Amino acid sequence: MRFNTVCAASLGLLALAASGCASSQGGAASESIAADAASGKLGPAVLQWSGNFRPTQQQSGTFGGELARNQASGTVVITAANPAQIRVRMSANLPVTDPVRLPWAMAPGACGSNTLPLMTVAQFPEMTMSNGSGRLDEVVSLPFPTVGTYHVNVFDAGTSGADESDVMACADLSLGRRGG
Repeated sequence: MRFNTVCAASLGLLALAASGCASSQGGAASESIAADAASGKLGPAVLQWSGNFRPTQQQSGTFGGELARNQASGTVVITAANPAQIRVRMSANLPVTDPVRLPWAMAPGACGSNTLPLMTVAQFPEMTMSNGSGRLDEVVSLPFPTVGTYHVNVFDAGTSGADESDVMACADLSLGRRGG
């Protein structure tokens, strides 16, 4: 009799887990994940922020300051390395040809919101670019945020990231389950 009770309880837990996995698909799931993260039901160990870089319009150096859309693509994934640090993995294809190091930062709000980064741009490790391609895999001293809206800006070389005109590419971040 005890065996049947244990089996029934195990099957019930298995069904509950399966329904939880099924509910993590689609648009309503991201809202559910955000709500579970905000309430503390999901913690940094199972969450990640991710996004795709898109180009921004930049002012050209020509007289009249024409706006031109640069070519940019790539991805960013941010996970918790430990309670006080995040791990940032980025890959980017940007319109640069010489080996160069580009500053970047994570900031609240959506792309184009011109908000201050979570820490100074100089505190984020620069991404090394060569022939228009770059990768970064670094641990940064910043607690993993579980609530809010965030984006990552990549800035022109030699700029401080002081304003939106320095942004070469931006990625709006979405909160989800790790690996999802």
